[in-house]
Order: sequence, then structure tokens, then C-alpha cells
Amino acid sequence: MPEIKSTFTQGKMNKDLDERLLPNGEYRDALNIQVSTSEASDIGSVTNILGNVGAFDFHPFYGSSSPTNQIAPNAKCVGCVVDEKTDSFYWFVYHTTKSAILKYNNGQIKFIFVDTTNTVLEFTTNIINGINLVAGQDTDYLFWTDGINEPKKIDVKLCEQGTHQGGHYDTRLVIPKRGISYNSSVTFTKKYITVIKPNPKSKLLIDPIFDTTIEATAEIEMDVNAGDEGEIVFDNFLPNNAFFKVGDRVSMLETGSSLSILDTSQATIQIIESLGESKYKFRLLEKSDTNQPGGIPTTLTVFNCIKVSLDSEIFPRKFIRFGYRYKYNSGEYSAFSPFTDSVFKAGEFEYSPRKAYNTAMENRLLSVKLRKFITKETPYDVVQVDLLYTESDSPIVYIVDKVKPFDNSSIEQGVTLADRIGNYKNEWDASLYEVTSDLIYAAVPENQLLRHYDSVPITALAQEVTGSRIIYGNYEQNYNVDLKPILKADYQSRYRENPYYETLYQGNYTGSPQPIKKSFLLGEGIKSLKSIRDYQLGISYLDDYGRQTPIFTSNDSQFKIPKRHGSAKMKITGRVVTDAPSWAKSFKIFVKETSTEYYNIALSRVYQAADGDLWLSFPSSERNKVDEDTFLFLKKAAESNSLLTEEHKYKVIAIENEAPDYIKEKIDRLIALDVGNEIGNNNDGLDVFGTSFPQSDNRFFEISHLIYDGTGAPNLAEIEEDVYISFETFENDYTRRYKVSAVAGGGTSPYEITLEDVFDASDCALIYNNFPPDYVGTGGNVSIKSGVNMVIYTGKEVALPEFKGVFFVKINASGADQELFLPSSVTEYEVSKTLYSHFFYDFDPQNAPLITSYTNTTDILDNNPDYDPWSGESAPSLTISNSKREWKELSKFGGNLSTPNPLFTNNTFSDPTCGFFIDKCFYAGIHPSSSSNINGVKSSQPTYGTSTDDGGAEFNEWAAFPINGQSFPSSIQQIINGGPDYHSILTTADDNWDEAALQFGKGIYKQGNDWIIELSFTNIGTDAKGGANYGLDQSWQMEFLDIMKGYLWEPQNNSNTVQEYKERYGGGNQALQQVINRIEPNSLFKFGNSAEGKKYRIKSVSTEKRYNYINFLQLCSVWYFFRNNQGVNTAAQAWDANDHNFRKTYNAFCDPLNRRLTYKINVGPVDISQEEILVSGTATPLLEVPHTHAAVQIQFLDAKIPEETGNIISENPAIFETEPKKTADLNLYYEASEALPLSLNYENVETFIPLGSVLKCPNRDILHPTRLTYVTATNSNIITTNLPIDITALIGPPGLNLPNVPIYFYREDGSYTSAYINVNAVVSSPNQVSLIPNVSKNPFALSWFNCYSFGNGVESNRIRDTFNEVIIDKGVKVSSVTDFTYEREKRQNGLIFSGIYNSNTGINNLNQFILAEGITKDLNPTYGSIQKLFQRRDDLISFCEDRIVNIKANKDTLFNADGSSNVIATSKVLGDATPFAGDYGISRNPESFARDNYRTYFTDKQRGVVLRLSMDGLTPISEYGMSTFFKSFLKNDTVLLGSYDNKKEEYNITAPTTLQTISYKESVRGWSSFKSFLPEHALSVGNEYFTFKNGIPYLHHSATPDRNSFYGVSYPSTIDVILNDSPDVIKSFKTVKYEGSKSKVNKEVSRVETGFYNLEDVDGWYVDIIETDQQHGYVPEFIEKEGKWFNNIKGDEFARKTDEFSFQGIGKANDIIVDPSLNPAIGGCTDTNATNYDPTATFDDGTCNYVQPPPPTVINGCMDPLANNYNPNATFDDGTCAFTPPTPVYGCTNPSAINYDPAANIDDGSCIPIIYGCTDPNAINYFSGANVDDGSCIFNIIPGCTDPQATNFNPLATVDDGSCTYSPQPVPGCMDPAATNYNALATVDDGSCTYPPLSGCTDPQAINYDPLAVVDDGSCIYQPIPVPGCTDPNASNYNPLATVDDGSCTYPPPPPPPQVLTIQDANDDDTGTI
Repeated sequence: MPEIKSTFTQGKMNKDLDERLLPNGEYRDALNIQVSTSEASDIGSVTNILGNVGAFDFHPFYGSSSPTNQIAPNAKCVGCVVDEKTDSFYWFVYHTTKSAILKYNNGQIKFIFVDTTNTVLEFTTNIINGINLVAGQDTDYLFWTDGINEPKKIDVKLCEQGTHQGGHYDTRLVIPKRGISYNSSVTFTKKYITVIKPNPKSKLLIDPIFDTTIEATAEIEMDVNAGDEGEIVFDNFLPNNAFFKVGDRVSMLETGSSLSILDTSQATIQIIESLGESKYKFRLLEKSDTNQPGGIPTTLTVFNCIKVSLDSEIFPRKFIRFGYRYKYNSGEYSAFSPFTDSVFKAGEFEYSPRKAYNTAMENRLLSVKLRKFITKETPYDVVQVDLLYTESDSPIVYIVDKVKPFDNSSIEQGVTLADRIGNYKNEWDASLYEVTSDLIYAAVPENQLLRHYDSVPITALAQEVTGSRIIYGNYEQNYNVDLKPILKADYQSRYRENPYYETLYQGNYTGSPQPIKKSFLLGEGIKSLKSIRDYQLGISYLDDYGRQTPIFTSNDSQFKIPKRHGSAKMKITGRVVTDAPSWAKSFKIFVKETSTEYYNIALSRVYQAADGDLWLSFPSSERNKVDEDTFLFLKKAAESNSLLTEEHKYKVIAIENEAPDYIKEKIDRLIALDVGNEIGNNNDGLDVFGTSFPQSDNRFFEISHLIYDGTGAPNLAEIEEDVYISFETFENDYTRRYKVSAVAGGGTSPYEITLEDVFDASDCALIYNNFPPDYVGTGGNVSIKSGVNMVIYTGKEVALPEFKGVFFVKINASGADQELFLPSSVTEYEVSKTLYSHFFYDFDPQNAPLITSYTNTTDILDNNPDYDPWSGESAPSLTISNSKREWKELSKFGGNLSTPNPLFTNNTFSDPTCGFFIDKCFYAGIHPSSSSNINGVKSSQPTYGTSTDDGGAEFNEWAAFPINGQSFPSSIQQIINGGPDYHSILTTADDNWDEAALQFGKGIYKQGNDWIIELSFTNIGTDAKGGANYGLDQSWQMEFLDIMKGYLWEPQNNSNTVQEYKERYGGGNQALQQVINRIEPNSLFKFGNSAEGKKYRIKSVSTEKRYNYINFLQLCSVWYFFRNNQGVNTAAQAWDANDHNFRKTYNAFCDPLNRRLTYKINVGPVDISQEEILVSGTATPLLEVPHTHAAVQIQFLDAKIPEETGNIISENPAIFETEPKKTADLNLYYEASEALPLSLNYENVETFIPLGSVLKCPNRDILHPTRLTYVTATNSNIITTNLPIDITALIGPPGLNLPNVPIYFYREDGSYTSAYINVNAVVSSPNQVSLIPNVSKNPFALSWFNCYSFGNGVESNRIRDTFNEVIIDKGVKVSSVTDFTYEREKRQNGLIFSGIYNSNTGINNLNQFILAEGITKDLNPTYGSIQKLFQRRDDLISFCEDRIVNIKANKDTLFNADGSSNVIATSKVLGDATPFAGDYGISRNPESFARDNYRTYFTDKQRGVVLRLSMDGLTPISEYGMSTFFKSFLKNDTVLLGSYDNKKEEYNITAPTTLQTISYKESVRGWSSFKSFLPEHALSVGNEYFTFKNGIPYLHHSATPDRNSFYGVSYPSTIDVILNDSPDVIKSFKTVKYEGSKSKVNKEVSRVETGFYNLEDVDGWYVDIIETDQQHGYVPEFIEKEGKWFNNIKGDEFARKTDEFSFQGIGKANDIIVDPSLNPAIGGCTDTNATNYDPTATFDDGTCNYVQPPPPTVINGCMDPLANNYNPNATFDDGTCAFTPPTPVYGCTNPSAINYDPAANIDDGSCIPIIYGCTDPNAINYFSGANVDDGSCIFNIIPGCTDPQATNFNPLATVDDGSCTYSPQPVPGCMDPAATNYNALATVDDGSCTYPPLSGCTDPQAINYDPLAVVDDGSCIYQPIPVPGCTDPNASNYNPLATVDDGSCTYPPPPPPPQVLTIQDANDDDTGTI
């Protein structure tokens, strides 16, 4: 049988194939072995592997001589990272007692960070997979994230300096730029190592210096010369509390001078010392010559003095705010602090039309000191503060300066802080900077305004650095706010409780500030809230780093400031009602006020328009403030310094830039004719009017030619100018001025006058006595009042100077408003409209009439309940007006009296039916305010005041049943007859359910301080009858919605009412509407009957709808009475059975006579006396005894410009304010507060209570009554004040139990915070109090303002109040509410990236995460959660649970029209995301990731696969003979640790639970061996491989320890091979050989059969044990044959039937011969891992004992956190996970599509690919298929080469003309000829070269052995065999082949000695013999 040779030269295991099919060269199993072989050779070697050794001599945790240095033997390495630049690495060590970060570099180990409490590093036992090292200029930054805690980073260099290298102590903060060293003992806290950096929480304190005008007088003899000094006493300071300061310059001008001190001075002095009591020492700077005209007198003279400003103003015409930001030692900048309010001081109000601007609104800022930029909350690693400034209406923030810690080396010894401040002004330690100029340092990038805080994830699982940015994946953001915050808001006076004060800083600037009281100047602008605006507060909670929630609002946080508070100085107050979230540390308040711009505008003049409206003129410079859509509010009347509280709102009707023609006419008074006491139709020749008087609604009348011409006036018919006529009374009341359109007659006949407009009824009422008369027919004389003149005017157009430089605005104001517009010289008025009223009243003892002598109309009213108004019976007497019959009579307004009023009789309406009356009459009820009240009137049973809808009692205005169990009304018949029911409720307007009292109008009465007139109009609207069921539906419900219709309650909307009013009172169809329009706020009126002529202005008007004699409740009562007593069941039956009774009640209710509208007119505090409403000025009451019913005339007045003075300009003019055209519909909230702490501590207390805050306690007398009590020091919740606080007054006497009240801490700007005193706390001084730390729900007030209020109604927010100037912005930082539910959110598929880092430029924005810049990207949710991020070249690889995704970094994919794609450069940080082919992910084992250059390895536990990602894509390497194994292997462990061994080029996977490590070797493309080391972590650095155990790094492949020795424990090597070359052939093995190399020799003396007898021991290979599946054996020492070593495998002796013995795949053996002498059997334990291993045993007898590891605790359950039944304690997933299927959302799921819907989870095929191109149809390169414009549109044709890659590219060309030329196109490829894929055409090497296995000599015995060679190329050179011989070439037996000299050299004999010839000269004569 041929020899079968089985090798394992492939060096890899195969567990997939059946043993019989295992390929030759592969083996079944191996442990701790490595295989070396040669290409195409079956010669190789299997060796065990080198062990590992600890990386340092002593263990830093438990090997030190100091026990305090020990952490614990069971510490754990939880993460590591390599610094490839220095071939070093860092590792993270965790233990419950201490955690640390260490560094290994070239054999040296250093502690980088030690945390003995683990509250800073916050390590856990979990492996940290996201670790990166970022290299800086002079340090490195170590970033990490663990998915549990805040992402963190450290400065390696500074942390090393702050760490004791014994690991004894916590790492200390070292900041050299702040002078903080190790010896400073500043311990790290977590905020110093988080990626997110804290932001400044508090505002700067502002100490501005404004240029204020100070005036005074002084009496002095100015007989000194320039340069001389003297003393002076000032008096009469303005402002009152003003004083001069040292250094002030003062100008002086003698009192009485005609010159202005602002322009001229006679002397200038400088104050050099204050001597107290207004006495100063001065130095004379200059004075005028005494001898010159106007020179200064030297005698005792009184001078006017004024301060002269020397400093130039800074930031003129600007509203400026200041803020600051931190610069950290790492170079990172914080977000901005809250900005201050605008630094601006308004002056005294001065706004005249001559200047056309408000001089008070100019910034007079000279300098400003900025304080408190360094606080107790400032982190120690802040090394610079940038002071910032921004302007309103500008998005740019500027750097004023950069303040750094003071360099102590530059200060002389002994120089104090005060000296430093004095010398340098700007000082870090004093937290002070003085701004004295408006020069700026630089602008901050605009994106910083979008950065309210940094959205650094709260936690993140994955992290990577790419494109110089930190990128996080699978992160958490937001917080849970379980209870929606409720915020209550209101407003109050800014200085109501607290004094108006300023803060002074005494001594050095670090001392406690001292507040001093100030007073306001009259007319000074003070910060306030704009009136006529809606406001809403919002709250945002912040964590410790400044992350903010969105804005939360509530209904209680809204308020509106009415106009009446426009003169106050208001501020916002608030209080949080709900508890704050547990995670929150502070909160901010935001304000929403979204109105658009408004303007103030000063009035010049007022003119009457031809139609009765007004023309207003304004300076032309104000033209752009007004357009024809504008409404104007009158805020201040002319000559007034008080607010007009009423609305005074006017619509702009027209605008003219030139004077309208009507007002350009100059009107001259021609003549006045006395027409008083003339009687109509009395043609006696003595009257001015002949047979034709001026009549209402008529344009014609006559003037006697005899009387007119007798005055000498020009012929009226011949006047060429315009003619006007008006009438005036002796009281200077005027009618309107009527223009005459034609004059006829004259000479011998009366002048016939024709007016352009009809004569108005109101003017008739002004001049006639008993108007209105009957003008129809010839009857009815009227007489003109005494003292009335008819005035004739002439007019002509003139061009007055006042028409220049102005424009004109027409408004729909009345003449009454004109009085407010004009200067106080206006004293004349004209009647515009007259309202005719009466005075009706009932006798009521509890509500007596205003005038007690009035009597009731007893001949009209009676109370006979049996009287039927339809019966024809005469009306009996009645005492009160409570029935239909009585109201029918009353509404005749006297026409039914025994002596009828002739004024009410005309042809059309002989019997009046409607009209106005002053109301003191009975009413039956009040109509409900809304339909919701009426809808509740329903019931199925008469349960008397309950509803059966929900079984509960309810209140309803219209409840249909008797109350409190009463019976049905006893007077049902009375209701039927049209009268009230005294036993039921008549009204519920005041919610008074007691037995009803009768309701009456109050006529004229006083309410509080105001007088009220109740003026009613009765008999209004049409009949209100309903449908067929008369308001009763089939469910027995009373539903009478018709009565809710508005027109039923509007007199002017009923044609009959309008017609009757016109016929009775004249004035045309609009007469009623016009008088109703005048019943409005601001209307001016008087009583026409008034003897005094007192005028009243309407303050406010409200209306009330009243029922005269039947209310709805009574109607329902009748209905239910008949329904329940007549046995009917339906509405129709009820109607049929009670037709007559119910019809009478129903018709009476619906009749217009049952309704009256009451106007409650408030005329303010002006007293209305009896004389004001008497008839004809006599003492006769209005309602004469018994029934005169005389009319009361209410005459509405308009102001009239006096002809003598004309139209003049006021120096204190009326000021209008334009109404914002609309409220911007934006949900924007502006930051209005600092970050106020929720609980007080040492760091934040001065943010909440700044030093110098003034204390107030409004509800207790605990403070000094006259002196200011203020805060001088703080310490956590303990405050110290300048004066004692009376705690006993706070708690009250014993037993009183007074509730605790807050203490308010007021700031200079009027804002406050508050806190409660802990009365039980013990303090050390009476000047100290302990506050309750929790301040989260205490009242507060904001300093926020949006205007300046001048106390006169004017509110300004604009520089100089001129158009287009800067306005006060509402805030620098803007936020909004969110539409989605705000909660903690796990963005498992999300990526978020930071700003950029550049170590060369020093830019470090790695802490900047600005959401507004679009820094996030979401991957397709179907890919699963992101587990690991890896940068490969320029791309970012995301390892998700279910897919591996390639994300373009700073690139994107451009899809062409044909569907192909190109990669393009883009500014997008993260571009298109494309998954790799293959449905594989990393499951949830990011720790399995390992990398080797561009190759990465990882496991997919869910799919049981191990994968490699290379440039070729994904490859499942577990399929290389191990797929079945890994499907089982991977699922049994929750942790699968991956690492790459660079030295051996192996990927190792460790499964700690199953106690296995397995290696994949790339060179054999297979799994080479299991390993016995089980590391906590591992890495390769500098071609060395390290693993970690108990927190210690171990170096592998070390020859120092024994082989297979790991972490100090030795392990065996095993290999499981299959000897079955031809599995289909039955084989019988006679001999099984084992080939090896140099054999080990054992010295053996007893068992010669087992070794070489009496030889010496020789090291070499040997076989310890060999096993088959049937038998154990051994191999004796190898025997050398031809350079190789062989021996047979010897089997152990055993007794077994040969037919039961077989070798798998070989067959049964026929016989086995055992030679006992050669193979003695020795039983024992042969397992080296056993505790009783016997090395002499030759067979295993089953006695091995082992140390059994404790079995792992198995907890079955669901281990998927996304499952509904996730069990976090489970250790084995039992497959029970249950998931809630996602709600299907259809849409486009392709992220690269233009209509990608991130919310969709089911693709509906609607995706539209993005197609870039020009989308402008006007462009010459318009591409109709493009849907995204790429900016390529071309509009001009310029031919040329448009390809930027071309050598002749023309950037100006718009059309490619085909002229492009190119350099040779680069061809990427492999350019190395030695590579297997060498591309000879390639011009650019793309790094893709691959190489064949390295060839060379692979024999270690050869002298040219190449350990890197894979393929043996036959070049091996061996040491030659030694050849002994003589190697000396001089020897006679020299052997040139000899290689070893054996001493055998022989040499020839030496030559004979030479012969010697002696020459002798005996006699020295040179001759001799030889």
C-alpha cells in the first residue's frame, strides 16, 4: 500500500467539513500553536507560541511598596487607544475604589489621571469603545464616550502634570495661565473634563456714565485771574439732587443776560475739590474781558452755571448691549453669556414739530464700566474673557477687548490691587473693565448668535474624529420634563416697592457696592413695557452645562398692558407654579412680544376738512412713518403732560404731500347779522329771514336784502370770492360753516341762498328753541334762540408759509377730538350732532330718583293684572312700568298725553314708537352675553334648577325652572297678560339667587369716583318670532336661538326705526347712526337744557341688553306649566291645548317693544348737578308734574379754531403713535433673564442676589424704616446686610403663627429675585439671615424693557424718534416653543458633529455643537442602531446593528439623469450614506471591532458571522472552515472582544464567558488556533501586541517567560489532525510516522526502551502525548535520517477485541501486536492541566482531577433593549423578546431622494432622485429635468472653455465652445512593477497595489533564512560540512578544500645555513689575503 503522508501546512482549522472530508493541510482543532510553512511545500513546523510578560516591573496597583498605591487585584482595563505618532498607548482602568488613565511609552508608564472616588472619570465595568486621541500643538486631547455618561476629554499634558506618579492622590487641576499649579491643590470636578463646556450664567453689571446736564446758580465776585483758585457756593441745582464732581468744568453767564449759556459763557472754572454743603474749591480756566461789551463783571454777581462736557460720547445713536464669553485653556470658547439690557439713558422729553425729533432719545453715554465677568461660578480653566458688544438691529457681535489674568511679573512688589486698577482700569481680579471708546476689537463669527448652548449629546455610544471634527453616533439628547411647567406672569410699576437708586463702588473696585437713592426728573424717559401690547412669558430649564429645554408656556403667563398704563414705568413679574425637573440646575425666562414697528409723530397743525373730518399736518421728515393703512393713537394731547387713557384711535383716510384745496382757502369774516328771537313764517319785514328759514335737510333759504344791504356790505350776489355762512351763539358755540353754491336775487328782492350741503338737524337744534318742528305744510312756527348771529364769510385760496415743509393726513376724527390736538388757546366749540332723549323713571324707595321732585307718569302706568291690551279697554292706572301695555304707552314719548307734545306730531308718525331716554325704569331681565348660556336650557322633567344631562346641579342664566323647590309661579296669568312674575327670578346677571328684588335702571348716578348716565333706546329691531314650534323642539327643550341674532339689538339696523328717527329729528338716513357713533369714548357733549353749559367728555361706554316686561325664564315657566298640567306630550299638543294663553305670552316676549339697549356712559369724576339737566335753565324738572315729558338734548361738540388767533403750532404738541400694521405671527421668545438658580449654593448665590441688592419685605416691618438695607456679603444661603434684620417681626408674637413671607432683593434696574428666610437657622450676627435654599418657585421681576416712558403717555423705542433710526431690540438671543413632545430621546440612528479643530491655527471648536447649523444626520432606521464609527481615508464608516454604511465625509453623491453617480466635493460635513453590499452588521458588539490599516474586522453575533471590511467590501471570514462553529460560539457571549495582532497579522476574538480566544490569520485565510489568554482589552502598537489583565498591560511574543505562559500561568499546546488522505479507500496502517526536526534527548538509565541509554540530555522537539479517538500513544526520541527526524508512533498497550478497534476512515484492524518489553504500561493522569498530572504515566487511567471554575449564573430572558419585555438582568437570551410593530408610515425612505421622509418606515415608491442643474427658465442653460438648482444658471453668452480641469479654462465663459485642451488625464492604478496588479498605463498610484507572497529562503537552518518569506525560492544557503586538513597555504600538505585546520600541516626541512666569506686586511693598507 502506498505511503499516505498527512500534513497541516495550510495552518488553519476546519470545523465545517466532516472529518473524513477534511482537506490535506488543514486540521480539526488547535490550541496555542502557530504553523510555519513554505509556499508549495509540505514542509513546515508547528510550534507552541511565545508567552506574555507584564509591561513594567512593579504593578502600579498592588506591586508598589506603598499600600496606598494599590487599587485592587481585580481592577479592569475598560478601554485603550494607540498614539501612532509616538508608538505609545493609553489605557483606562476601573475599580470600585479607584479609576485611572495611564500611558505606556517605550517601556515607561505614567499615570495621566487618577480618580479615587470615580465621580469624575465615571468608569464602569462596561468596555469603552469610543476613544480618540486628537493631537494639538503642544499637547494631546483624549476624547472618550461610553454610552452611559457625558462624553469627556482631557488635556494629556496638563493632567499628567497634575497627577502624582505613585497614583496616591486625585489628579489636580493645572492651569499655568491662571497661575494654578499642582501645589494649588485644586481638585478636578467632572465639569473640567466633559466635552461640553459650561457657559456664563449671569449678566454683566453695568456702571454707565452719561453726559447729564447740571445747572445751578452762584453768587460770586469773579475778580480772580486765569489759573487762580477760589471757593464758590452753588444753589438752585437742577436736577434737585445733582452735584458737581471733581474735574467737572462749569460755564458761567450772569443772570439776566440776553445770551444763551449754551452758546456763550463769561467764565469757565474747574472743580478741584468738594468742601461739602454745595461748596467747592475751583480753578479759573478762562474769563472774558471785563472792559469789553458783554465782559464779565467783577462785582458780586449772580451767575447761571452749567456743566460743560469734555468727553466725547461713545456709541451715539445706538442701543448697545454687552455680554461676554469664556475662552478655556484648551482654546475652546463658550457660548455667549446673557446680554445686558440696552445701555441707554433717555433725557427729558422734548419733541416739537419744529425740531421734528425727540431730543430725549439720544445716547449720551461717555463711558461704561463692565463688572462681574469673573464670578464664583467662573471655571478655573477659563484663561480669557472676551467682552462683547452688539447693537440693536444688527446680527453682528463684536469683541470690545480680551481680558486675561494679570501678569504678576510685570507689577512691582507692593503694588496693590487698587493701584493696578487705577493704572490699568481693566483688571481680571477686580472683574472690571472700563469702555471709554467705541473702537471695537473684532467681530465674532455670526454663527455664534445661533449658539445658545452646545448640543453635545448627554450620552453617546459611538465616537470618531473625521474632517477635524468629533462625530458622535447613537446618542441621547434632551431631558424628560414630566410636569409641564406653569408660569404665572403679570406686570407692575418698575419702582413701586423698591427705591430708584444707583450703585456706588467705594475704595477698590472689589468691595461691596453701596446703593444710594435717586429721584426722577420730570419728563425723564424711564425704562418700561410698551402699552397696547400682548406679552407672554416662557420658561426654559438648564442643566449644569447650560443645555436648555425649549420654551414652555402656559395660559397664565399671558398678559396685556392697556393704554391707560402707557405713562407708567412697568416691569414684568412672574412666579413658577410647578416643581422643576430633578435634573435642572437653573432656569431662564423669555418674553414674547411680536408686534411690528411703530412710530411717534408730533402734530404741527389741525384743519377742518370739508366733510367734517380733520386734516393734520406733520413735518415732512415724518412722511415715511404714515401711509393710508395706518391707524393713529393719540398718546398725548397738546399742551398736556398727561396720558390720555381712552383709546383715541383714528384711521388715516388720505395723505397729501401738499395742502388740500379746502384748507388753503383764507376765510375772512364779512359780517354778522343778529337773527335771535326771530319767528318762523312771520314775514313782518323786520327779520333777516323772510318766508324761508334754514331748515333741516334743506339747502335753500332767504336773506332780507333790506337788512343786509343796510349794513353797507358788498352786494352778496356780486361777490366773486367763495361765500360761507355759519351761526354762532352767545356761548361761542358754532354750527358748521356752510359753503354757498349760489346767490340769486338782491337789489329789490331778498337774496336767495343755495348751500352746497343740506342744513344739518344738529345745527337746527343749536339755533332753534323747540326743535324739531313740523316742517310739512304751513303749520308749526319755530323761533330762533336769543343771541344767535348769522355770520357771512368770504374765502380765497392763499399759499401760507405754514403749508411748506409739511404733509397732510386726513383722519376720521370729530371736532371733539380737535380740542385735544390744538393748543390751549382753543376756547370755542360748535355743535356737531344732537341726541334727543327723555327721562323715564319709576318710583322705587330703595333707588330714589336723582332729582327727588320728579314724579312718575301716573296717567300712563298702572298695574292692573287683568287688563288686556288687545281688548280695547281703557288703560287703568299703574305705578310701575312692568307690563307690555305700559311700555306700549310709554314708548309714545308723550304723544299720548292729554296735552300732546307738538314736537312729536307730524304727518307720518303721529304716534312715536321708539327713541332714547335716560333710564330709571323697571326691567324684567338681562339678555345673556353669549349663545352658550342659552343652549343649556333643556330638561326632560321639571326638576327645578337641575339638569339631567350629567345628574348634577348646574347654574344657568336661562334656567327654566323655579329654584330651591318653589312651586310654579303663582302669577302665571300675570305673565300671560304681559307682566312679570314676582315669585320667580327676574335676572341672574349678578349671580344672586336670593328671592328676586325688582330691577330698575339707575338714571344718572355716581359709581366710585365716576358719574354714569344710563341712556336707553327702546322698541328696537323686528319681531323675533321663531319657527313652527315657536322655539320648542321635539325633545322638550327650549331653544330660542333667534333672539341671539345681533341685528335684533341694533336700532340703526332696522329700516322703520331709521325712517322714524329721520322724520322726527331730521338729518337724513344716517342721522340715527351718526348720533350712535358719537356715543363713544372721548366724545365731548353738553346738555342742551343746561343753564351752566358745562361740558363732559365720555370716558368709556358699555352696553346692556334689557327685557322690558318679560324675560326668557318667564316664557319657559309658562311653557312648562302647561306641559305638566295639561297632560300633553308634544310641543304641538301643548300649543293646540293652550293656543290662546301661550300665544299671548310668546308674542309679548318676541315683540320689539320688549327690548331696549342701554348705554352706560362713564363721564369720569366730573360732577353732574341738578341744574345741568333742567329745562330752559329754570328750576322746573324735566318731567314736569304730572306728565310734560320734555325732551333732553345731548349736544355733541367739536372744537373750533378761533378766527382771531388762527392755527398755531404748540411747543408742547399732541403726539400720535402709529399702530403696528399687524402682529407678526411668529412664536419667538427673547431671552430676558440670567440663568437663575433653582437652589442656592456658594457658586450661584451672587447671580441670584448680587452684592448691593436692596432688601424689601412689603408684608412685614423687618427692615430699617428710612435707610436702605442692602446685601454686603454672601456665603451659600447666608447673606450679610449693612443693617440688622428684625426676624421677630417676621415670625410675629408667639402663638400667632404668621405665615412666612419672601424677602425681595431689588437691583438697580428695578428687577428683583426673592427668597424665604429660614427662621430656625442659627446665624452669627444680627446682620445675617439664612435663606431657604430652594428658590425655584419664588416671585421674580425682570429688568427687560422695550421702550422708554416719559410719563406723559409717550413711549419711545427709537433713536430720536425719527424714521429709519435704530430701535430697541427685544433681545439678542431668540428661542421658540417646540411643536414636538420634548423628552429624553435616544437617536440610535443619528449622527451629530462638532465644530472644526485646527492645531496649526489654534482654532478649537470641538465643544461647539450648534443645532441651527444642521449638524445632524440620520441613517435609515432599517440599518439598526449605530454601534461603531471608523474613519477610512476620507470616508466615515458606520457599523450599525444590521448594516455597514459608508458615509461621504465632506463629499456627496451626484446622481446623473441616467441613474449613474459621481462623487463631488461639498461643504456638507456628512454626505450621502450608502450601505455596503451584504446584509451584515456588527450587532451590538462594537468591542469586536479591530483594524489593520484600511482593513477592519468585527463580528455579527445576530447572524453568527465574523466579517472583514476591506477596500473590496465585506467578506464573511467565518466561512473559512468555521461557519458552523461561529454560529454557536458567538451567541453564547454578550462581550466579544476583538483585537488585531500586528506582529502575527492575526485578528483575535475573545469570548470571556466561554473562556476562548480564537485567531484569524490573513496569510492563510483561515483560523489558525485557539489561544489560552483571555484579555480585558488588547491593542497593537509599534509592531508589538499588548493585552490587558487586571488593568495591567502585557507584552506578547516575548521570549522572557516560558512559551504558552500567559499572565503568569502556563498552558499546553494541542493540535487535532485527521490522517485520512483518501477517505474513499479502506486503509490498514502498519506504521504511523511522525516527522519532526531536531529531537530532544532524555537521559534514561532505567527504561532503556523509552530513551537513549546513558546519553546526556539535549534540548529539542518531542511529543508529550498523541491521541486518536481510540487510543493513546507516544513517540520515542526521533531518529535522524538524511537530515530529517522520524519515529514511529507507539500505541499504549490495551486489552481490547480487535474487531471493536477501528480508526475512522481506515477500517478495522485484524490484529495488534504489543511488545510489553518495549512499551511498559504505567497508569496515571496524563493531562497537564490536571492538578494530579503524572509525567511518568504512559496511559491515562481516568484519575485526573481539575479545578472547576464556577459555572456562570444563567438568567434567561429577553436581552434586546428595544423589546417590550427587555430584562436588563438577563444573561442568556431565551428568544422571548416581543416587539410592538411600528406604525406604518408610507413615504420615501431613500435619504438621497429629494422627497426623503425621515419619518417613513415603508417605502411607497414615491422617491424622486435629486437632479442638479439650472432651474431658471430664463437661463440659457435651463435644464427642465433638474429639481435642485446647483447655481450653474448662465444668463450671458460668453464662449470659451468652461471645464476647470482644462489647461485653458476661462472662468468668465458661460458657453463651452469646444476649445478645451487638457493635460494628460490621470489614470489611477498600481504603479509598482513588482506588484501583481501593476498597471503600466497608470499615472497616479492609488494605493491599490497587491503583491505575491514574499519569496526567499524559508529554512531556518540556512544562513540566508528570511523569516518574512512565504514562498521558498530555492535560494537557501547552508553552512558547509566541516573538512579537516591543513589550511596553511605554506604547508607542504596544504589542503585547499579543508575548512577546519586539524593541526596536520607539515613543512619541508629548513635550508642549510649560508656559507660565510671572511675578508681580512692585516696592515690596513687595503690589501690582504682570502
